Amino acid sequence: MNEYLLLIKNDIREKDALTGENHLKFVQECEQYIAALKKEKRLIAAQPLHELSGVITVNGMGIVEEEKNNTHYVGYYHVYADNHEEAMEVAQRNPEFKYKPSSTIEIRAVKLKEKSTGFKYPSGIGTCL
Repeated sequence: MNEYLLLIKNDIREKDALTGENHLKFVQECEQYIAALKKEKRLIAAQPLHELSGVITVNGMGIVEEEKNNTHYVGYYHVYADNHEEAMEVAQRNPEFKYKPSSTIEIRAVKLKEKSTGFKYPSGIGTCL
C-alpha cells in the first residue's frame, strides 16, 4: 500500500464565519471522517495546523520577503491508499468541502525510498520514535 499526504488549504475567513451550531457540526463531521479512516485502517496521522503568520522566502540575491494572505494550509491527513485514484476518493469525502467552499486538498504521494541509494525513509505510525 502507498502513502499519501492530503494537504488542506482554504480561506481562513471561512473558519471565522462558522459559528455556534455550524462549527460544532463541522468538528463532529471531521471526527467522524477520522473515525472512518481509522476503521478502514487508512489513517497514519491527521493534524490541524495553527494559523499562518506569514511566509518567508529568500530570493536569489538573499533578500528575505514576508507575504501574508488569507488562503493557506490549515491541516493535513497522512493516509494509506492503493493508488492516486483511491487517495482522491478519500480526499473527496473530507467535510472541509461542505463547510468551507474555498477548500482545496492537494494530494501528494509520499516518497518511501530513494531509487539511487535504496535508502528507505521511516514510514507509518511510530517509526521515528
